[in-house]
Amino acid sequence: ADGGVEGPVDLTPDAQTALTEATFDITPDGRTVVTEWLSAKDLPRLAVDVVAIDRASGEHRTLTPGDAWYADVAISPDGRHVVCVRADPGSPDRAASATLWLLELEDGACRELTPGLESWPHAPRWAPDGSGVFFSAPREGNDAVFRVDVESGSLTVLAADGCYSDLQPTPDGKRLFALRSAIDDPPRPVVLDAAAADQQPRFLRSPVPDRDELDLPSV
Repeated sequence: ADGGVEGPVDLTPDAQTALTEATFDITPDGRTVVTEWLSAKDLPRLAVDVVAIDRASGEHRTLTPGDAWYADVAISPDGRHVVCVRADPGSPDRAASATLWLLELEDGACRELTPGLESWPHAPRWAPDGSGVFFSAPREGNDAVFRVDVESGSLTVLAADGCYSDLQPTPDGKRLFALRSAIDDPPRPVVLDAAAADQQPRFLRSPVPDRDELDLPSV
């Protein structure tokens, strides 16, 4: 009441195992929760769908057709779109594959966002203005940072000199924070330009010693 926080509401009373290790996100207006939903009704075939849950009514809307594993859901800053990873487990006649998938939250209309990517993307993060999506994907033994333009689909490799995780753009969208690690370097916070290709990261101060201070064996 009066804009205060109400008590908790169980939006998934019949979930059972459907939310096992699921990710979720909430629209900016707080009215909708989007989550992964594991379905085991067609055993031994499993599928993970994207489900939108209305906060007020508890109504569930399935946005995907049960044809793959959808994961790592993230809602756009304007609350209109959902980006996620779509993983096709493959078959004896078809190799497994993964791509980024873009969904319209209102009606479930969808399209592939990274059709030219020859890798397995994960952990997508929206640019603050909704024009692009940052994500990590394996590349030549590393876990590189990419940016894909939502309108054109153009891909930019921001950095590929190590393994990057925990991507977080700044509010103005000009920089991207991340953790970077390598086979000879523990995870350390870095900052990248959010648009420049093939760059070297700027390391930030942290409790982790510089590489020169670590007693590491040569590789």
